[in-house]
Amino acid sequence: MPSFWFTFSLFILISSFFSSSHTIEDDIKLSLIDFLQNLSGNNSDEVAKSFGWTISTDPCTDRWNGVSCNTRTGTLRKIILEGKGFNGSIDARSLCKATRLAVVSLHHNELQGTLSPEISDCKQLTHLLINGNKLSGSLPSSLSGLNNLKRLDISNNIFSGELPDLPSISGLRTFLAHDNKLSGSIPQLDFKNLDEFNISNNLFIGNIPQDAAKFGPGSLSGNPGLCGEPLKKPCQETLSKRKSKEISGEKLAMIIGYALLGFLVILLLAFMIYRRRKKKNSVKPVNASTTSELSEQRSPYSIGDDSNTASPVITSDLVVLKSGAIPELSFENLLKAPAELLAKSKVGSTYKVVLEEGRSTFVVKRVKDLKMLGKDFSKRMAMIDKGKHESVLPAVAFYCSKQEKLVLYEYQQNGSIINLLQGSGGGEHQPLTGWNKRLDIAARVANGLAFMHKELEDRELGHGNLKSTNILLDKNMNPLISEYGLTIQSETKSSFMDDVFNLGVILLELLTGRVVQNNGSELAQWVQSVVKEEWTVEVFDKVLTGETASEEAMVSLLQVALLCMNSSLDTRPSMAGVASMINTLRDEEEDRSIVSEV
Repeated sequence: MPSFWFTFSLFILISSFFSSSHTIEDDIKLSLIDFLQNLSGNNSDEVAKSFGWTISTDPCTDRWNGVSCNTRTGTLRKIILEGKGFNGSIDARSLCKATRLAVVSLHHNELQGTLSPEISDCKQLTHLLINGNKLSGSLPSSLSGLNNLKRLDISNNIFSGELPDLPSISGLRTFLAHDNKLSGSIPQLDFKNLDEFNISNNLFIGNIPQDAAKFGPGSLSGNPGLCGEPLKKPCQETLSKRKSKEISGEKLAMIIGYALLGFLVILLLAFMIYRRRKKKNSVKPVNASTTSELSEQRSPYSIGDDSNTASPVITSDLVVLKSGAIPELSFENLLKAPAELLAKSKVGSTYKVVLEEGRSTFVVKRVKDLKMLGKDFSKRMAMIDKGKHESVLPAVAFYCSKQEKLVLYEYQQNGSIINLLQGSGGGEHQPLTGWNKRLDIAARVANGLAFMHKELEDRELGHGNLKSTNILLDKNMNPLISEYGLTIQSETKSSFMDDVFNLGVILLELLTGRVVQNNGSELAQWVQSVVKEEWTVEVFDKVLTGETASEEAMVSLLQVALLCMNSSLDTRPSMAGVASMINTLRDEEEDRSIVSEV
């Protein structure tokens, strides 16, 4: 008898548990059905039924239209209802009942109304794409509470007012808000980590943040109140500053008098300097004794030591590109400084140069066989310098004469990708092993190259010598593309397609951990032969297969790499296309990581 009552009580307990669990699940389903009805602008059940959203079915196992779930956890992760012609509103309160939503994409509908503050209840949201609608009003301040948000696209709506505290969203990579009626100043976003940014055709005012200039004028145009680079519209002084500079007629006369006196003094000094320089330049060639004296000042191994190159003309015409460069940065000091030969290639020699007793360290690229006039080389360097991207290592300075072409970069102590893949990096970090880090490096490199290709599209100027040894790693282990544009290139699309091919080689190196031979074709052939035998997993670096890396994601990146290396130029994707594919893959992996941590 006691056994019966125990069994009966246990049955009641289990039944009540499942009943309670089912009620909670039904509450979420009812909220989502309400959300869909509000979205469509139709309160009837017919809309929900046409999409398969019913209380008697399950969003995950019965595959509601537009809904994606995580198959391992059974949680609803994505709602994608794009271009469905919905003309209702976004009921964020009902939507966010599904607390583990990561992606909400409702773009290109006819949605109206505002975005309510309850959107912040979707705590795990990584993508909010509501562009191409008729949404209006101010963005809720609670939007800044979405700490996991990566992509925010509110473009092509009628949003107005000032932006909320978006800089508090530290991981934001995309912010697109063009073609609205937003106003106020541009927030101080982390522009270095943004992949996409566009606020054109709004009502923003004030100075453009310096780091925002890298996205080009197209991302900022159409805001009459904005000023600064890259819009070529100087920022005028404020009225209060102008008033503070108003002076009386007497003071003006006094200042003009002093100015005339100063002008005469400057003329005298300029004449004296001119005579001194003329006298100095009268002895232009470098004679044997001068060269001998210079060689005595050099270290045992210095930049000018290549045996088959004539001695350079000694001059101080070093063009400094980076503001705030050190005072001792001059051509003479480079020749005198200790220089360690790092590498030699068909492009030229690379040296590590230490100035001023170790205070400043640079890498100097001595470019070989780049038969360009000095003015053409200067134009190329200036053009490349304008393309500023967080993943492209900017030149600090360059020097150009008939005998020498030198380009200076800041020294990166963590070496290159290939060094760390092989575990031989000279820095203080561990070898590059993690899948997520390798995928992030691939995405950042592709984004940097896509940006440069777009910036230099008119000249069709690609990298020209892209390889893993030219992908350096900064102190945060993020990639920096070095030596962009330092080779002879024909101004055709093939230079861009060569970069795409070489990026494919780098992707294979990241996936396999193998060093390329020749131009990477042998590695590609080996990969293809293994894949053909349906042993795809065998191509991957054992370090990756030994951790929890997604085999599906690695295969996807492998397919991108092989697509980049297609023998036909016409079938290779553009660099922008490659970047888009890798970014999508990275986003999916980040989403997977978020789910696994929940």
